[in-house]
Amino acid sequence: MASVSELPYEERPANRDLSHIRGEYGWPFVGKTLDMLRDPQGLFAHFYEQYGPVSRISITGNKCVLLLHPDYAQRVLMDREKNFSTKMGWASVMADFFQGGLVMRDYEEHRIHRGIMTSSFKPPAMRVYASQIQRIVDKAVQRWAAQDSVLFYDEIKRLLLDIAFDVFCWVDDSESTVPKISKAFVDMMEGALGIVRLDVPGFDYHRGMEGRRYLKQFFMGMIEKKRASSDEDIFAHFCKEKTELGEYYDDEDIADHMVFLMLAAHDTTTSASTMAAYYLCHDDNLQTALAAEVAEWPDELSFDHVFHSTNGLICVFYETIRLHPPVPLFLRRTIRANPKRINADHGRFWHPERYSLG
Repeated sequence: MASVSELPYEERPANRDLSHIRGEYGWPFVGKTLDMLRDPQGLFAHFYEQYGPVSRISITGNKCVLLLHPDYAQRVLMDREKNFSTKMGWASVMADFFQGGLVMRDYEEHRIHRGIMTSSFKPPAMRVYASQIQRIVDKAVQRWAAQDSVLFYDEIKRLLLDIAFDVFCWVDDSESTVPKISKAFVDMMEGALGIVRLDVPGFDYHRGMEGRRYLKQFFMGMIEKKRASSDEDIFAHFCKEKTELGEYYDDEDIADHMVFLMLAAHDTTTSASTMAAYYLCHDDNLQTALAAEVAEWPDELSFDHVFHSTNGLICVFYETIRLHPPVPLFLRRTIRANPKRINADHGRFWHPERYSLG
């Protein structure tokens, strides 16, 4: 029988003994999960003030180490020594929903699967998307202007789903499948946040998994059609992309990437846009300044204007996601011993062999 150290890192159990690190776990099982959902910034500020930049915490049933310093974030994100697995970090939280997506792949596998997206995000394709997005946004703004009031979050979510269906995966909006796809995405997002993670009827988690299963089958059923089409949406690019051996990527892989991409793209932007609107509603002077700036923009925004310029609206958006990041933490799990240590202040040290990382 192979020893634990000889097993592939995906099969090694996590070391949960974090008693050598200061911190607090909170309630059994749920730990500090509810506090994080309620106010992540406040929770992390509390831990930083009480325990410093390195502490232990329990979130979503996992005992983790919390790193709250840019130097530590830089080391983990750059990961030159390949000590930190993104896949294993998210496995216990999002594996069922994000399976097959880039966030669930590490190192060489991650590099290979990025190839599916090679053509999709090159400047020629992005210029096509920018034109399509402006047309969809113009239509939405006209609809909003005809109403006495709008529910911002609901309308932005609808707008971003419209963009997803047209730019990410072109679907004729007259098709009866569109409402089903929209519902599947909503169910999947709510299910991914479910506390009780049972794939049993009656639970949000089960409804989310049903949504994911529907979406995956939907995408798989369209792959051959997309390969034979002249469509220029992201899904079509995925379907037509080939591996380094000149073969099409596996249909299941393509479908998994589409489910992850469409879910991640529209939900995070909905959250960030809503928070930006909240702050703008409380700052009349900034609203006036931005309105004057936008009034000087050309009617037809070019790709270069959107992506290669700095303006007040972009700055508002960046500041919003600094204050309220749609994803308030990134998860990693250490997968091998590392002789180098990070000084954790307070005379304590951190060693990757010892624990999972949040």
